[in-house]
Amino acid sequence: MFLQRRSSQKVTYPDYYTNACCSHPLYIDEKPEEIITAARRRMNHELGIPLDQLDPELFTFMTRVHYHDPGDGVWGEHEIDHILFFQSDVKVKPNSDEISEYCFVPKAEFNSFLPTLEGPITPWFNMIRRHRLKLWWDNLHRIKELAEPEKIQKFVDKK
Repeated sequence: MFLQRRSSQKVTYPDYYTNACCSHPLYIDEKPEEIITAARRRMNHELGIPLDQLDPELFTFMTRVHYHDPGDGVWGEHEIDHILFFQSDVKVKPNSDEISEYCFVPKAEFNSFLPTLEGPITPWFNMIRRHRLKLWWDNLHRIKELAEPEKIQKFVDKK
């Protein structure tokens, strides 16, 4: 698992730990190829991965997730996120305006690694971690079979 810590300069959730990166399509277009194009663009910008290493065929558009978090009371989010998996060995050169640190965490160490983080986890990544990450991670060998790109998931946590 690739984890990053968002830069302290980010407007929303600065210094929070999260998934590899987040992107949004430029246009209101739900075509999978446009969503993958947006993800490639953002991975290039945030993670510095050259576009020629981001083969569109290696992306799996898993699903969409609707979530709302008030953030710090000034900046928060209420949106639908597109969740994609990308599996490949690539060179990473993070953009310091976006990412202050990053690491790769093996599956066997993930649960014990989380409490060692020096900051909070973004609400969207925490929600995905609680509701789908184990299922997806346990099934990377057949990840495309688990994809539900036509669905919008709304996970409810009982308090």
